Amino acid sequence: MIRKCGSKKIVAAVLREIEKTVKETKNKAYSETNEAENYLTQELGLNEYDGCLLMGIEERNGTIYLKGEENDCLIIKDGKILEGKDRIIYPYDASKPNCPWSRVVYAELHRISDKFELHFLVENSNAIGKTDLWYLTIGCTDIIETKL
Repeated sequence: MIRKCGSKKIVAAVLREIEKTVKETKNKAYSETNEAENYLTQELGLNEYDGCLLMGIEERNGTIYLKGEENDCLIIKDGKILEGKDRIIYPYDASKPNCPWSRVVYAELHRISDKFELHFLVENSNAIGKTDLWYLTIGCTDIIETKL
C-alpha cells in the first residue's frame, strides 16, 4: 500500500511539471503571436480564436478565404496552404443534429522575414462524435478579418 501511495505522489509531481511546461510553452506561443500581429495590416486577436468553428476554406487568385462563424472571414493574402490541403473542413449546421463540424483548437502566427505562417490545430468531429486532430498551416504576406 505504501508503494502505491508513493507512486501516486511521483505521478502527481511529474504531472505538475508537465502542466508547468505546457503553460510556459503556450504563453510563449501567445506572446510570439501577439508580436507577429503587430506587423499585420490589422490586429486580429488570433489568441482568441481557440474554440471557433470553421465553416469553409476557398482559394481564389492567390488569396485564401477562411470562413468562420457568423460570416466572419479571414482574407489571407498571397496565401499558400503548406499543410492540411488534403483535409476537409466541415461546416457546422445547427439545424442538423449530429452533423460533422470543424473547430480551431489552437491558433498561432509566426513572422518569418517579411512573411507570415498561420498555424491552426483543427479538430474535426463526425456524426458519431469521433474526433480527428490535424494541422492547417498557411504561408502569406498579410491577413485581414472581415464579414462576408
